[in-house]
Amino acid sequence: VVADGSSAQQLARDIIAHVGLTPRQEQAVKTFEAQLRAEGVSPARVTSRVQRYREAQLRYRGEVIARTELLRAANAGHQEGWNQAVQAGHLIPNEWRKVWYVTNDDRLDTTICEKIPYLDQNKNVPINGQFTAPIVGLVSYPPVHPLCRCVVSIVRK
Repeated sequence: VVADGSSAQQLARDIIAHVGLTPRQEQAVKTFEAQLRAEGVSPARVTSRVQRYREAQLRYRGEVIARTELLRAANAGHQEGWNQAVQAGHLIPNEWRKVWYVTNDDRLDTTICEKIPYLDQNKNVPINGQFTAPIVGLVSYPPVHPLCRCVVSIVRK
């Protein structure tokens, strides 16, 4: 899909056709419906509002999956490019290292991503090496959680 120029939104629409809600989202829909009924909202209005809420949750899930998997594909592509450059002799592996970059803003996952670049074991990761991610373990590149916005690049030692 990415090769044909599809956007994240188009990919999300395609994903929605094949996935349902998470158990947590299903529970949120049930809770919303129960709240509306407890408030005395008419049955027809409850059905309409619950359907819109369910569709919004499904769109959100599709977007989360699409954005996360597009980032995974981009980072995997970078890794494959470096591997091919090494094999072709264009990159000398011991002259380069991978570096993990976080998007340092208010959406940064402080339990996982924020710590990755600062861990001692992640300071000199070879081009084909792995990073240690808190909670997750060893990973070659992001994403390490849904909506992760981290990227990996290489820098000369």
